[in-house]
Amino acid sequence: MKKVFILLISFFGAQMYLFAQTAPNFTVTDTKGNTHRLYEDYLDKGQTVMIDLFFVACPPCNARAPFIQQLFEDWGSGNEDLMVMDMTISGGDDDNDVLGFENRHGLTFPGISADGGSLQASSFYTSQPEFFATPSFVIIDPRDKTFTWVNNTGDVIQKLDDAIASTGAMKPVQQLFEVSGKVETFNGRAIPNVNLYVQGFENQAVTTDSNGEFYLELPLSEGQQYNIIAQSFELDFRSGVSTIDLAMLIKHVLNVQPLQSNFQRIAADVFRDNNVSTFDIVAMRKLILNNSSTASGHTSAWKFFPQNGSSSFNTTNLSNRNFIGVKIGDLNDSTGF
Repeated sequence: MKKVFILLISFFGAQMYLFAQTAPNFTVTDTKGNTHRLYEDYLDKGQTVMIDLFFVACPPCNARAPFIQQLFEDWGSGNEDLMVMDMTISGGDDDNDVLGFENRHGLTFPGISADGGSLQASSFYTSQPEFFATPSFVIIDPRDKTFTWVNNTGDVIQKLDDAIASTGAMKPVQQLFEVSGKVETFNGRAIPNVNLYVQGFENQAVTTDSNGEFYLELPLSEGQQYNIIAQSFELDFRSGVSTIDLAMLIKHVLNVQPLQSNFQRIAADVFRDNNVSTFDIVAMRKLILNNSSTASGHTSAWKFFPQNGSSSFNTTNLSNRNFIGVKIGDLNDSTGF
């Protein structure tokens, strides 16, 4: 019994030692040419460091990358209590490879390739028994420079959040901003079921209600510019298109009665060559007479345009982000909703 007790103490003591090892210092250079010193630049200044061990051709690493970027932003984008670094463990991943990985996934935290010293800096971790696959994550506590592991299993983002918080790091409180507006036709009719999102927050898209109105509540950053996108997935190009529209189009092409509105001319471009011509007459006739449900070159029956001419905004002009919707082929704005 005494031997068993001693063995248990030895086992758990070894485990405690294993999980309480000190992270070795390193100096690496990222794909942008910036130097990063683990101790001097981060830990000694009280900043927790998360190392993402990956390689460019790793499918789970590619799938996980956008979520790591969001975590990085949620924790202050490197300006608060957390710094994130990507470190490739592949000697074949040079600066161009890792830079391509960053650009492909919109990553803004440092990426370290083999050129920048990732193999030397990561070798300590890849030799540990806890490391068995990529991506794997190392969380380094600035208080005592010890590290813990989070593997890519289960709810990994929640586990990363918890591990980061356990180092004493505080996640910044995000202020939510309400972005609102309305989507109407060029004659002022409300358009429901239009999909809207702010670039960078695609997973928080909303649709307009029966009054054509929408609002988004998002954790935006003051001073930063954002773009809002409006789109419709409707593919029934016949809706609202009739012989009346065809007659209007023919009169315009013959210069008998030109279309007065720029939005009407956009609707008249059924052929989608950025020009209103006999090609559009032929395309509209096919749409009406042949009962075609699509129009050449279009992936949606609608086009949307910011009412003030720009989709860009910041936190000082969040309201009245209004759009004009144009139904392709519907020159007299008769589409039903």
